[in-house]
Amino acid sequence: MKKGYRLLGDFIRQVDVRNTEGKEENLLGVSVQKQFIPSIANTVGTDFTKYKVVRKGQFTYIPDTSRRGDKIGIALLEDYDEGLVSNVYTVFEVIDENQLMPEYLMLWFSRPEFDRYARFKSHGSVREVMDWDEMCKVELPVPSIEKQRSIVIPKKAKEYIKDCCGKVGLSLIIHTIRAGGWVILDGVPASGKTTIQKILYRLGYPYVMTSTDPECRIIHTLGCIDAEHQIPVDDILAELGID
Repeated sequence: MKKGYRLLGDFIRQVDVRNTEGKEENLLGVSVQKQFIPSIANTVGTDFTKYKVVRKGQFTYIPDTSRRGDKIGIALLEDYDEGLVSNVYTVFEVIDENQLMPEYLMLWFSRPEFDRYARFKSHGSVREVMDWDEMCKVELPVPSIEKQRSIVIPKKAKEYIKDCCGKVGLSLIIHTIRAGGWVILDGVPASGKTTIQKILYRLGYPYVMTSTDPECRIIHTLGCIDAEHQIPVDDILAELGID
């Protein structure tokens, strides 16, 4: 095992809470884009009490990796207090968030290398499955909790960046920062560039510039923010809960 790496199984545990009340709301699936999505399953005649309950801060993954484009479906629930997933999915949670942040773990799961690892570790003659034992054998770097917090962008900050740069722009920023690269924010005046830069600086990322450099990843803002929605940067930071 590489220096500084730990077994994921030391930090996670399965959760198997069933929908005993028979609720039929917020049925969720999991995409290979690592997101929860509304379920498209035919539920006519379904016994909903067999569904599993997943709560905010918990993960769900689909052990079957066959026919998924060499990717694994896994996601962290952030947008709902709870949802319902198929009983064939695996729900799990971090045992102690003071040792491993769920958001940091989700960043690790989002790496293309993890998709390749999951496919390599999947076994079966009819369906290839990455079972729970294999998930627990995953090796990953677990830095100090302070370092993990410096790597994770808070949800409200991500929402602001997405509003300014779009979903693709947000993903590119996160990917570039995770890879230790530099970001250049490009766009018209009053499009959120300076605010995004200050948000990331306050979070401890010395990765963002607003001048041209050919070795940096260029992220374009979507356009000028309406004058009525322009508010002081410090007010935005306070609203986002960033000191």
